[in-house]
Parts: sequence; structure tokens; C-alpha cells
Amino acid sequence: MKTGLFIGTFSSLLWFCTKLAFYGLGYSSDSVNGFVFLNMFLATFAVAFGLYLIKKKALESNILTDIKNAMIPGVTYAVLTSIFIFLYYGKIDKSYNERQLSKTYTQIDKILSDSVQVKKIKTDNPQFKAYSKDQLFSEMKKSPEMFFSAEFTMTLSLLALMVYVTLNSVLISVVYRRFIFRNNFIEEK
Repeated sequence: MKTGLFIGTFSSLLWFCTKLAFYGLGYSSDSVNGFVFLNMFLATFAVAFGLYLIKKKALESNILTDIKNAMIPGVTYAVLTSIFIFLYYGKIDKSYNERQLSKTYTQIDKILSDSVQVKKIKTDNPQFKAYSKDQLFSEMKKSPEMFFSAEFTMTLSLLALMVYVTLNSVLISVVYRRFIFRNNFIEEK
């Protein structure tokens, strides 16, 4: 397996195994901030370490080649991690999305219990004028149901990781060329 693909795959498996270990130990909480930061760290690690190993082997390169070489482990990480996110929230921890939906339904019900809020909703959205409370609830829950699905989470994660990996690839390539592999950079001039 090529170096970049190996580093991206290794980093992604590390994230997934960590997520599974926390789930297995019963630490599956509604807060995902720690895993988001771990995800960002491992994406950065994949780009930085993958490019470092590739540059150590390469005799000469330009900035575009460096960016491309940095994106190989990063894109591998982004795609595999997004697939793991889909599997995790779709097959392993389905209750997370159900808990989030339950909280959202409670908030929607609370809003619909307030007659002032209902009047405001009907005024702001003319298509809801003749709707009953149950019909409004049915309409208002469509968006959260889509948002808290494994497919949407995977798509959003893939998009965010691809943007993050691309920016990291550019930044890390420039830093490596200017500071780490400076001798190669000076010789090219």
C-alpha cells in the first residue's frame, strides 16, 4: 500500500476504534465535541505525517506536487472516516439520533403550546394558516428528521473534512517547503 493511503487508513481506523472503545465502555454521550477535535487532529496528522514521509522519499518536487501528495492521506482519511460515521450512527449507535430527535420534538411541542408562537409561525408562513397543531408539528419535524440521519451526518462530515483537508494540505505544504525541507526549497531557486 502506498505511504499516503496507509497513513490515511491508519488514522481513520484509529479514530473509529477510539469511537467504538468509548461506545463499548458506555461513554456514548450526546456531546460529540471531543470526537470532533480528535477527528480534526487525526486529519491534520494524516496530512502532515503522510506528506513528511512522502517528501523524505522524493528527490525533488514543486508546491503543487506537495499539495497533491498531502491530499492523498487526507482524502483517504476523510472518505473512510465519513463511511465509518455513517456505519456508527446508522448501525451501531442509532440511539444517539433518536435522543437528538426526541429533544427536538420536545422543543417543537413546547413552541406549539404557546399560542403567541403559533400565531407568529402562521403569520410568517402563509402556507401554515389553516394548519392544526398536529399538522404544524408534522411539518416542523421534517427538517430535524433529515438533519439527524446517518446519511446527512456522513455527507456533512465528508464535506467538512474535505474542506479541512484541502486547507491543511496547502498550509502544511507551504510550511514544509519554507521551514522543514528548506534545503530543497533553496536549491530550486
